[in-house]
Amino acid sequence: MIACIGRQGDAENYIDGYIDAAKALAEAVIERKLLGARDTLVLPILYNARHAVELVLKFATERLANAGAVPRIGMHSHNVMTYWRHVETVGDEKLREALAQYVCDHPQV
Repeated sequence: MIACIGRQGDAENYIDGYIDAAKALAEAVIERKLLGARDTLVLPILYNARHAVELVLKFATERLANAGAVPRIGMHSHNVMTYWRHVETVGDEKLREALAQYVCDHPQV
């Protein structure tokens, strides 16, 4: 496959790309013992992981809205909580409780 700039597939390709980039950078720091680079690579690692979460939530929100399970969001932003609040009510009670607890334990997400 040849890499190119521009539309490269669907939303799932972008989600996979951002999470794979975060994992690859983290693995490189650990496996290659790049202790000096860990301070400069931590933010790119976290940014890529956070952006993957944002894209997953946008993807889920869009699919759920298309199915009529949640209201459509009129604006687009990078606020993860905006999208989280739209999808957190969907699913069974145990899943909602586990996800709510995770959000409480990790308010920076």
